[in-house]
Amino acid sequence: MWATSLDLRYFSCFAIRFSVAGATCGRGPRIFLSMNHLTILDTVRSKLFQTSPPRKEQIGQPSCDWTSLAGLGRDPFHRLWARRIFTVPLYFLLLGLSLVLAPLAIPLAALIDLMRRSPWVLCRTILFLLLYLACEGAGITASFFLWLAASLGRNRSAADYLWRNFALQNLWVRVLAGGAFRLFSIRLEVEGLEDYRGRPILLFCRHVSTADTVLPAYLVAEPQRILLRYVIKRELLLDPCLDIVGNRLPNYFVRRGSGESESEIEKVKCLLRDLRPGHGVLIYPEGTRFTPSKRERILKRLAEKGDRESLRRALGLQFVLPPRLGGSLAILENNPGADAVFCAHAGLESTTSIGRLWRGGLVGSTVRVKFWRVPYEEIPRGKEALIEWLWREWSRVNAFVGRYVQPGSFRLGPSRSP
Repeated sequence: MWATSLDLRYFSCFAIRFSVAGATCGRGPRIFLSMNHLTILDTVRSKLFQTSPPRKEQIGQPSCDWTSLAGLGRDPFHRLWARRIFTVPLYFLLLGLSLVLAPLAIPLAALIDLMRRSPWVLCRTILFLLLYLACEGAGITASFFLWLAASLGRNRSAADYLWRNFALQNLWVRVLAGGAFRLFSIRLEVEGLEDYRGRPILLFCRHVSTADTVLPAYLVAEPQRILLRYVIKRELLLDPCLDIVGNRLPNYFVRRGSGESESEIEKVKCLLRDLRPGHGVLIYPEGTRFTPSKRERILKRLAEKGDRESLRRALGLQFVLPPRLGGSLAILENNPGADAVFCAHAGLESTTSIGRLWRGGLVGSTVRVKFWRVPYEEIPRGKEALIEWLWREWSRVNAFVGRYVQPGSFRLGPSRSP
């Protein structure tokens, strides 16, 4: 049966409850921080151990190929635990220190915000850091219990174990992203979002900030229970939850700058194995976060190489980086029948630096997200046709961002009609 009898009543953790009102300078602040023992355990238990099973077409047979992709490219044992021995205790230490210092830090932050007449930027940021560390602590602990349940034979199959970890990932994202939107009074506007469960998908997302890495999971994977196979950078393994749970799921953490691009591309192509309805591959075609300086370096490099066609196309992209063709082209050329879905967004530019956060650019902002789907039958065949098509679709991403972001800066401009 899908439910397990593993009891989480002995799982000790903290839940942080907070509310921020009076976000503008013209209203008085009301900031509360309280701690309630084990208030999130019922939610965790229901999500991880009493959730309804995925559909048969998502799981396949217990020995289906996609389950073998879990931990694709995982580090050797000694390197894996050399990292975790450092990161896991560090995060618990930071969580403990933050909880001890919070009663002092929050009133001090409120005083500073009052002196600066800011919309409680520092208070909101401290509360978000508390939320993030609490999510990390709870996630690490829950991942241990999932491993323990599997070790004791509580999971029937590899697919069963993977889907429980997927449920944990979704819960982590929903709490963290949902909390951030509320803390910073962010309004989320989404257009073009469809039900993608009928066919597998290849999801191409814009990348401007670490914050946007949760958008696909928050908007697509969690509500629709679509298992996205991520192509993401290895640097994110320093986050213990991403390291532990991310390495249990069919993701690939890319070794950027390794000098082994062919080997890396082959690993990315492996994520297409047994791609079925309810599954998808997510990739960030830019390969790194957008900044104006990175764009200038790319333009300079293209000019030095004499690649006039790519330079011409890249000059037309003001708000996104040119797509790196290696991984994106590899999954498109070997596409087993998935639709392509593009995700453009604007509004997270203020999260790219501490300075922008300090100035309050995120508070009360609007994050706009647009999706559009290209059916598999309409995706061109052949390398040259695919390159032309990808540049054209990426220009649509650039055009969407350009409606809301001022040229030459990350400051949000007035909304203009398309």
